[in-house]
Amino acid sequence: MRANRITYNSFIRYYSAVNEVDRAIVMLRMMQEKGHGVPTSSSYTPIIQTLCEVGRLDDAVGFMVELTEGGSIPREYTYRLFDVTFPEIPCTLLSLDAMDISGEQHLNIKHDIFKKRIDSHGNVIETRQDGIGAPKIINNSLIN
Repeated sequence: MRANRITYNSFIRYYSAVNEVDRAIVMLRMMQEKGHGVPTSSSYTPIIQTLCEVGRLDDAVGFMVELTEGGSIPREYTYRLFDVTFPEIPCTLLSLDAMDISGEQHLNIKHDIFKKRIDSHGNVIETRQDGIGAPKIINNSLIN
C-alpha cells in the first residue's frame, strides 16, 4: 500500500500536535520528494501553527510563502496564526505590508487589522480595529 497525502497529513498533524515540528517538516518533505501528493493548506497549517507557538516566526513565514508559491490559498485560520506583539512600539507607528502570490506588493494594509495596546505584563488595555473609517490617533489625540 502506497502512502498518500491523507496519510502524510495525519503524521504532520500528529507530530505538530506533540510539538515535534521538525519531524512534521520531515514528513512534508518526504511527501514532496516521493511524489505522494501535493501539499495543501491542510499540510502546511499545522506546521505553521506549531512554529508560531514555539517562537520560530521566520520559519513560519517561510512555510506560508512556500504554501502560497505552491498555488494553495491559506485558510483564514492560517492567517490568524500570525498574532505578533511589539511591546515597545506605539500602535500608531505600526503598519502591515504584504506580497500576494502574483508578486504584487500591498503596502500599509488597513483592513482586518486589530491593534491591541498592552501593558508591561502583556495584558490588553485597549483593542482597536484599523481600517477605513476607524478612529485615527495623531500626537496622542483621537481624531474622528
